[in-house]
Amino acid sequence: MNNTAHTFRNAPNTWPVVGNGLIFIQARQKLFRYFVTCERLHGYETLQIAVPSLPPGVIISDPKNLEYVFKHEGIFAKGSFVKERSWDLFGNGIINADGDLWKMEMHADDEFSKAFDHASGATAERFQNPLWFIMEIFFGSTLRKNLQIVKSYGAKMVDNAVRDRESASKSFTGGSGTGIVDKSQHIEGSLIQSFLDAIGDKKMVADAALNYLSAGRDTTAQALTWTFYLLMRHPDVLAKVRQEVRRPVDDDRDLADLPYTHAVFNEALRLYPPIPFEIKQAIEHTTLPDGTFLPKGSVVVWCTWAMNRSYTTWGADADDFRPERWLEDGKVANRSAAEFPVFNGGPRTCLGKRMAEVTAVHVIAVMGSTFDFEPTGHEERVSKSSLTLPMKGGLPVRVMENQLWTP
Repeated sequence: MNNTAHTFRNAPNTWPVVGNGLIFIQARQKLFRYFVTCERLHGYETLQIAVPSLPPGVIISDPKNLEYVFKHEGIFAKGSFVKERSWDLFGNGIINADGDLWKMEMHADDEFSKAFDHASGATAERFQNPLWFIMEIFFGSTLRKNLQIVKSYGAKMVDNAVRDRESASKSFTGGSGTGIVDKSQHIEGSLIQSFLDAIGDKKMVADAALNYLSAGRDTTAQALTWTFYLLMRHPDVLAKVRQEVRRPVDDDRDLADLPYTHAVFNEALRLYPPIPFEIKQAIEHTTLPDGTFLPKGSVVVWCTWAMNRSYTTWGADADDFRPERWLEDGKVANRSAAEFPVFNGGPRTCLGKRMAEVTAVHVIAVMGSTFDFEPTGHEERVSKSSLTLPMKGGLPVRVMENQLWTP
């Protein structure tokens, strides 16, 4: 790789032979700080990284470069690098799929949840530890067991959907009751039935269903956990949310009616993005807008956690929780996906973006105005290892009815 605009710079802490490998096997919080340090020292400059056993790669922080990656889905794919590390969890589902397969694809019980959480954490560690495949030979029995649980759950969902479809079809042909018609229409309109219609292959449908579970079961709940964590640390902000709500919020109330509450959620997403890291692989030679040439097979890494703390983009108070930064003339200001990439961007923009925003703002408004929350401890909360951003140990709180709230 080279940069035609200026001398190409290695990322900090690049050592002979091991490159940046010692950095990438650090605990997650240290890795976050490393990416923030890179951004603070070098701003939008593209930095080269080298990790043993990984393809050559760069870290990007410039929104123009990220916008280029978002817009050129045909050049930047998940690629073999990502699939090798996450295939046994996500298969060919939408998280891993590229090209025509990705276009085609466009909570469960306690056992599944625990198995999925463990598998997600182990998959995330594969992107940090270049020797992951060796470690799993000796210490991977628990992961293999949990992967089997997750995959069997996906297969069970598909089998149940197939049986329901066959049952509905037989019932429909044997009678004309309106209940049967309603059931058949419901089944045909379900997500898994849609996958069966579009894809046909039961294993691929199971992968797709598990991918959607992964995308939806964790991220909104995690974002709300971090939001209430911040609100408890900033009671003045919570007071403004309550002042804005003033009365109970019904299901028909629009986001535009709650701009400050929406700004609170955006600000929480900025500081605690549900997907803190992203990576793509170039499937052909290309050049980024800043002049960085990327040969085929190289990887592009961006750390949403660090980009969302950029002084250049967000100002000198980027580390502060300040919802007002999102408000312009009483409305929530729009930020481009390249500046605020928490929902990804381009063709791969999160399908549930709008639903997540509506759900979260509604929950913040109702719960924030109806209840008082008091943390059981005062230590700073951190995330645990995962592909997403779950809070380590959860958020234990005491919940009390807000006696001052008068509908």
